[in-house]
Amino acid sequence: DGIRDKLVTGVQTCALPISHQLRSPLAALQVQAERALRESEPAVHAQALASVVTGVGRVAHLARQLLTLARAEPEVLANERLEKLDLALLAREVTAEWVPQALERSADLGFEGQESGAMIHGDMPLLRELLANLIDNALRYGGDGVSVTVEVRVGQEIVLSVEDDGPGIPLDAREAVFDRFV
Repeated sequence: DGIRDKLVTGVQTCALPISHQLRSPLAALQVQAERALRESEPAVHAQALASVVTGVGRVAHLARQLLTLARAEPEVLANERLEKLDLALLAREVTAEWVPQALERSADLGFEGQESGAMIHGDMPLLRELLANLIDNALRYGGDGVSVTVEVRVGQEIVLSVEDDGPGIPLDAREAVFDRFV
């Protein structure tokens, strides 16, 4: 019973931030859509619709993150089968997918390491989402012109890293970044 109570309490505690994470962007999206409906001037109407499209993109990104988070729960992972995959190849592919966003921000995004042969057992969709989130954060918070390097090092261990030369996380926020939705 004690373990069950802790589990239920943990689920309830997690539900509050998740509902907040979804409600806020959806409410903003609704306001933007209503604004677009009220606008009769073509230029203002187009600008309002562009805001709606941007908002839909943010909500879709958040939904993907929430679904990935749900898949990463220990109970779910216990039932997942890990597959043999090439981490270097995956990292190169994901890095290449983010080049257009890097160019939009005048960022230097690159990959270092061998082209292939970094074989691991892992969950490809979760690793892909992990890399995408790390690259997105580096580009988003590193500022225009940031340099971002994705690297896979193969030695006694296989190490994946995403480094940037941005300002970093403020000292007072460093502990909080390990909390969900921060």
